[in-house]
Amino acid sequence: MIKQLSEALAALLPPGAGGELRANMDAVLRAHLRELDLTTREDFAVQEKVLQRTRERVSELEREVAALEKELELRPPGGAGE
Repeated sequence: MIKQLSEALAALLPPGAGGELRANMDAVLRAHLRELDLTTREDFAVQEKVLQRTRERVSELEREVAALEKELELRPPGGAGE
């Protein structure tokens, strides 16, 4: 990604621009990208899987709570457990 950005910016430079200018531009680009709060594709994929498992677990718990609530509604007043 950095290489592609660097090449795109280098294409905008005048034909006689030296290698030092390109190296400085590349260094500035890398420094600014490091300041951004970016993550790798791998880390993103891991977090995506964690989120999916969490959503599935929340759905399971919601179903369990709904079943327990229904059970409580069907229980006669003064029934067992009170």
